[in-house]
Amino acid sequence: GEDGHDAVGELIEATVDAAHTATANFVAPDMLAPAPADGLTEPGEFGPLPTVSMDGHTSRETYARPAAPGDIRPQIALIISGLGRSRDVSEDAVRRLPRNVTLAFSPYAPGLQNWIDAARATGHEVILELPMEPFDYPANDPGPHTLLANGSPEENARRLDYLMSRATGYFAVMNRMGARFTAVDSATQAVLHRVASRGVGFIYDGAAPRPQLANAADAVDLSLAAADRLIDARLERDHLDEQLLHLEALAIQNGDALGVGQAYPLTVELVNTWASALERRGFALVPASAILERRAAHTHERLVAEAEAASSRHDRAVTYATVRASFGRHDEEEEDSDGGDHGGGH
Repeated sequence: GEDGHDAVGELIEATVDAAHTATANFVAPDMLAPAPADGLTEPGEFGPLPTVSMDGHTSRETYARPAAPGDIRPQIALIISGLGRSRDVSEDAVRRLPRNVTLAFSPYAPGLQNWIDAARATGHEVILELPMEPFDYPANDPGPHTLLANGSPEENARRLDYLMSRATGYFAVMNRMGARFTAVDSATQAVLHRVASRGVGFIYDGAAPRPQLANAADAVDLSLAAADRLIDARLERDHLDEQLLHLEALAIQNGDALGVGQAYPLTVELVNTWASALERRGFALVPASAILERRAAHTHERLVAEAEAASSRHDRAVTYATVRASFGRHDEEEEDSDGGDHGGGH
């Protein structure tokens, strides 16, 4: 009704005002540059879309928060997702969380560009969430432009373009739900290919094991990282503390760890407290983009090593075949020689 429409309008206006206030009052000394950067957008059906610039620059590189070079401490990155839907929690995250915490916003957030501008003004890099079909869809519906497991490639491409044109300034996209969608290889690979072509990275929240995502990303040359822990799957203080300790253990073991939390007041509070003492415990809190690039580099090294190993196996196989063929000819010559002698004897 008319009253409901007015209420929604007031809510949007209040949210936009809050984001502008955050931008005006909480600008960090190392604020990130405003978006869009020159050459990184092109017109789309629904609005500006990210694109690779003429000189090869990408959103993944340009909009990422720079990480301190040469830091050899175990690295931990944290993403707070689902922002923009609650004004209070979103403003709290933008204002209070350490700037190396990465913020992920809903594409449906009122005043989305203002929230992203506010986050970047306080030094936070930003991810855009992509709603994807869960197993219990449509009872559990991530929104009107959800990417569908059985959707046609054309329809999913249109939906993806709509979602990615909601704002600029994000270095990567990330699934929102999507247990069913990410289980369908053909649908997933088509979307990852389109994301890669636009120079944007992809982060998977790790809610369900999806090892095939790495293969799909490799096939389309996409930088992808999967989170190691959903830290607030149970919204309990002890559970969050335990998951944050798991991230520390993984970082010691593997050199890095990536966690995802949701936009809950308790999560923001505990992450803020935990992060304030992280360096004293010998860890480096880094932006999620640093883990994405680190793992992409390791993937590249692995693929090169696998290609070299395959080439080496091929070379050895060729050498073996050549030697075997030579032995074969030698054997045949001996048989011919033996056959001649035996014939002469008879």
